[in-house]
Amino acid sequence: MKIDLFPSDATDADLQAYAAVAADFADAPLENADVGFLDWSELQSSRRALRNMRGELGEVQNPSAEQQRALKIAARVLQTINGELDRRSESGSREPRRTAGRNTSAEAGDDPRHPLARVAGDRPALSLVHGGGGGIGASRVLACFNGHDRGGFHDFGDFARAVATRDPRLFNAASGMQTGVASDGGAAVPVGFLRDLMAASLEQEAVRPRARVIPMPTGTVTLPRFDTTNRSTGVATLTGKPTAEGATAVAQKAKTTDIVLKATKLVCMVPCTDELIEDAGPTFGTLLSDFMAQAMAATVDDYLLLGTGVAQPVGVVNADCTVEVTKESGQAAATLLPANLAKMVARLAPASFGRSVWLAHSSVVAQLFTLTQTIKNIAGTENVGGFGPGWFTTAPDGTMQLLSRPLVVTDRLQPLGTSGDILLADLTQYIVGQVGEARLAVDRSVGFKEGETWFKLTLRLDGQPMHQAPITPRRGSDTLSPFVKLETRS
Repeated sequence: MKIDLFPSDATDADLQAYAAVAADFADAPLENADVGFLDWSELQSSRRALRNMRGELGEVQNPSAEQQRALKIAARVLQTINGELDRRSESGSREPRRTAGRNTSAEAGDDPRHPLARVAGDRPALSLVHGGGGGIGASRVLACFNGHDRGGFHDFGDFARAVATRDPRLFNAASGMQTGVASDGGAAVPVGFLRDLMAASLEQEAVRPRARVIPMPTGTVTLPRFDTTNRSTGVATLTGKPTAEGATAVAQKAKTTDIVLKATKLVCMVPCTDELIEDAGPTFGTLLSDFMAQAMAATVDDYLLLGTGVAQPVGVVNADCTVEVTKESGQAAATLLPANLAKMVARLAPASFGRSVWLAHSSVVAQLFTLTQTIKNIAGTENVGGFGPGWFTTAPDGTMQLLSRPLVVTDRLQPLGTSGDILLADLTQYIVGQVGEARLAVDRSVGFKEGETWFKLTLRLDGQPMHQAPITPRRGSDTLSPFVKLETRS
């Protein structure tokens, strides 16, 4: 019986080889099931198992015929699962097809009532509202890559070998190529491979999947926004004015400012020898795309978290609107105290708490596991006890929470003890502008004498917070922000 999960041209020997190898990997899909009927969690666990399987098989020096068959099938099953995950993300529903109706995720898309923004040249550009709903990053980024066409190639490695050998399929697959890449030189890569690479990059990123991602028709885009930084006199100076029956209403003018996005060009170029492409066989494409995705994910997060704003995005840590909480009096160097976390929550804009996430450097995690609230004597002169407040929790699937909000661990923040080692952030209040599609091109002419093929991944983007300064609350003196960091403890 032919099944949707596996490729239609797979032979019985292919499937038997896959089943034999996949049996060693937990959650690797084996049953005759259409992926459209799998739960979201089942799709994700299957994808993780398949990626682990590909990674381990990719490290085998001389894979057996059975392992090569299994790797080929795994790549195509993974393609099917990725396609289903993309379909659900784009539709806004994570529910399997057997479920009636639609359960729209908070991350499904922007409010359709957003005002129109303007671009250089006064051309209509995109929509933006200040302080709207949930983030839409991942689905919006992937929506830039139209289609899943792979140009007739089995995998990325197959495409790379075709470039090295001038395979005729390169000239027959023009309909599946990206637009606008030819000017970069070399061969344009089918959009299906680029989409997979971008999906893998997004999985490893901390900011972009949770931010507001908007398309930029040009390298510079100007967006209007309401200035809500001072709420002591209203929201953007607007208030509800008591008006008597028949009286003339008081006219008000909202305070507005502009956000200017100027795209930064990021390029990842990788040379690969003919011998590497040929000898690595079916594992080459997996290894190359995985490492390019890791490199791009690390670079994008570096800019969106720590960017200075000078010829690069304004990172969350360095943004003018980010509030920095002071350390405790007498606090030891390179430590994290419950009081630090409590004060960070207190400085978060109230509307942001339900959308916020913690981001922490990996060196901070040990402090969270040993988090202790000390008890002092009546005079307050010495510690007489302590207890764990229970604010930090872990789930069986490995996810973590801190004060009921998700915790994302990354090595792209500052290390323990340095300002920016831990953040509490509502990333829906951070804008990422992306110019068109990312571009992935392959060129053999550059390294022809050396027998090298060059792979070039190009991405143009910018990012900055939607607020230009901390928020002065309606009542109270402490400023608030969607982004809160902790002062250096040294």
